[in-house]
Amino acid sequence: VAWKSWAPPYSDDRTVALTHGIFMQAHIVGRIAGHSFHNFVLQGAASMALLASAATCVNLLAMYLLRYRRYYYAALVDKTADFSEVHVLEEREEEYLREQCRERFLATGGDKVVLISRLLADGYGDYQSSSAIELRQMG
Repeated sequence: VAWKSWAPPYSDDRTVALTHGIFMQAHIVGRIAGHSFHNFVLQGAASMALLASAATCVNLLAMYLLRYRRYYYAALVDKTADFSEVHVLEEREEEYLREQCRERFLATGGDKVVLISRLLADGYGDYQSSSAIELRQMG
């Protein structure tokens, strides 16, 4: 019940205003600034799972259903070199690798791993198979 004055201010006359509707009242309970480690772990795991599934869905849509799927697929999937000649190149000296890079007009800087990667990307195994190298060493 609310009292409302219908007369000028400071009057002794008052009128009861009846209000109808829904009365809502809240009782605030609980702790402020409390935390649970188990809750944190559960929310973190759920967040990561949802993020991973969303990324997977977007990638699948982009690669197989959308208009420019061929371009997205080409950008997403990398073609790598044939690694069947790595063991042969690993046995070679670094100077030999640099010379092979020079013959193919490739950059000659970097360590042994970088040089081998360049040679493989250029198709080293296509020009010189390991069986051809072994035949040369035998004869």
